[in-house]
Order: sequence, then structure tokens, then C-alpha cells
Amino acid sequence: MNSLVQFFSYLMGASDYIVYKGKQVKVWRLAGTSGIYSDAHRRVYIQRWEEEGEPAKTPFQRAKKRWKPGERKFSRFDEGITSAGRGLRLAQRGAYKIYIPRYEEIKEIIEEELREKIITKDFFRWEDLENDFKEKILQVGFVLGRALKVESQEGYSQISFLILDADGRINVGAALARTTALSDRLRERLQAIYAWLAVFSGREQGLAIIDMRFRQLSKELETQLKLWMRHSALTRGRTTALQQKVLSDKVSIVSSQLRPFTELRPFDRWASFTISDLEAASKAIKDSSLLLARAILERVKVAFDVKKRQWVLDNFLYNIQANGLDNGRRVLCLQKLLAIQSDFLKLAAAEARVGFIEPVCQMVADCLGRSAIMLKDSHSGLSKVLKPIKEAYMLL
Repeated sequence: MNSLVQFFSYLMGASDYIVYKGKQVKVWRLAGTSGIYSDAHRRVYIQRWEEEGEPAKTPFQRAKKRWKPGERKFSRFDEGITSAGRGLRLAQRGAYKIYIPRYEEIKEIIEEELREKIITKDFFRWEDLENDFKEKILQVGFVLGRALKVESQEGYSQISFLILDADGRINVGAALARTTALSDRLRERLQAIYAWLAVFSGREQGLAIIDMRFRQLSKELETQLKLWMRHSALTRGRTTALQQKVLSDKVSIVSSQLRPFTELRPFDRWASFTISDLEAASKAIKDSSLLLARAILERVKVAFDVKKRQWVLDNFLYNIQANGLDNGRRVLCLQKLLAIQSDFLKLAAAEARVGFIEPVCQMVADCLGRSAIMLKDSHSGLSKVLKPIKEAYMLL
């Protein structure tokens, strides 16, 4: 990690110490991000805040809260930055698809429907409401009662007052005051969601930029590799010493561009082996061992194919986590997974052909096979299905 800080500061920022599950961990902040760190084992940590003790009693106090050092917590992603980015995307998706629509719907029920029913009467009586509307309000109370945030709990207390008042008669002013307080708490909760969405969005974009840069670099290198493979030195074995020197230098430059990613999971293993192969190819060209150089570059080409399959697996992981296995999706996921497994089985044969130092594709295919068995079993939940896939992802 010292070499990383010395030479590749454009990906890693200053070092720091954080506390994760009671243990102190030395980490490096990812450059250009806020609250995202990586440790010496290339695991990623994302900062979050977790309130300790009694929450502030008023919205004003909550808005002005200053977090204490002990309330600084972290979520860890062992699979690296793409896994962390996927987690942030899933959290944002949940907010936009579930939490925000849910609270907006509750706010509309309270502000538009309930207030109108209260205003049109001299006294508010729960018993006078239509059964369908009672069911709707009870569902609101159920949602707010289950929520953990203090503003939602305060909203629940307002609903409870309207439903469970002692004498069954509440004057209009008191009832409207309760709905106003409930609306305020709902707005506070929505504002809190939008606030953390802004933070999560920025962090996800920071990780996405690193991943995008790696993908762009990989595509550029793959294009360069195809040009090298067509070079006369490797196709006909005839070249001048100067041409060999130029070709070797180009291979060395490409190798140096990959080096920063040797300290970031999930790029580290792939980048390290690819750099080793590129350096070996460069030496072989210098030594006029052109057949050996071509064989090594063939191995690098297969390595690119493996990495592209990992991107497909990453998209599959996001889709299955985002959409689940309900409504017939289990069969669709199984078909997609078997197609990915088939690709890795083909790559396993290619690994053997070009002589991979540490072949992984057969092991990946085996992991995906175990997940496929889980998918065929309708009693297997999402977590069981995902576990072998994540194990496969860690191998790449």
C-alpha cells in the first residue's frame, strides 16, 4: 500500500484510521470521493451516521444536530468498489421506488382526504368515517408504526390520537392541528430521505467514474492488443531491432497504465496478472522470442474476455438484487445464469489452451452451477441464491 500512496495518489487520497466493529483499521480515502475508503486488503468502507442515545425532541433540534465521533459508522464491501457502487444504487432505487412514493401517498391521504373529512364536520369522530377510509388510515398507522425514524414515530402518535381518543369526539381545530403536525413530520422524513440521496448519489458517481475509467482503459488496451497481434513482428516473425524496441516500449507503457488498479478490488488480481504477462511479452520481444511473445499476448486476450464476462455478472447481480425472484423472475434469472455459466465454461477451455497461471473460470462456473441449483428450488431465498454468485465474483 505504501507504493500506492507514493506513485498512484490520483486514485488514493490521504490515509486515515477508522473504527469498524470495534477495531481500528488503517484506510485510504478514494480520491475524488467523500466518505469512501479502502484498506490494505482492498475492501471498501462507506461512511454513514448512526444516532446513539435519545434522539433530539424537536424538528429544529434534529435539523441542527451535530454528529459525534462515536456515531460515525461504516458499511464494508469485501467485493470492492463495484459491489459498493451496486449497494449505493440499490439503496437509491429503494428510496425512489418504495420510500418516497409511500410517504408522498401518506401525505396526500392526510392533506387531501382526511383534512377534508374533518373540515366538513362539527366534531371529528373515528366511527363516522367510511370503512374503506378507516382501513386506509389504519394502514398509514401501520406503516408509520413500523418505521424506526423519530419523525415517523411522531407521525404515528398523531394518527393514534385520531383513532384512539378517549371520548370519541375531537373538535375540528384539534383534529386539524394533529393532521398539520403529521404533515410536518412527513415532510421532515421526506427531506431526510432526499438529503441522504444527495450524498449517496455523489458517492455512487465517484465510484462509477473509477469503474468507467477502468472499463475505458480496458477497451483501449484491447484495441491496442489487436493491433499488436497483427504486427509483422508477431505474424511473420520478421522485424528490425528498432521495430522490436518500439513494440516493446508500447507494451511497457500499457502495462504502466494498468498499475494503479492493482490496489483496487475487483480489478487487482486481473490487473496484476495482466501486467505480469505484458512485462513478459515485452521482454520476449526484446529478446527476439517472438513466438513466445505472441503466445503470452494470446493469454492477455483471453484475460480481457474473462473481465468482460465479469461485467456481465455484475449487471446480473444488480438486476437480481433490485427485482428479486417474484412474479416468474426465477425462471428468467435461471436462464440468464446458465448462459453466463456456459460462457465461463468456454473461457475455462480457453484458459487451459493459453496456459493461465491461476485459472479461475472453471471454479466460477462451478459456483454459478450451485446458484442455478438454488434457483431451481422454489424454497431457496434470494440470499442463498446470491451467495455462490458472490463467491464466483470474488474469484475474478
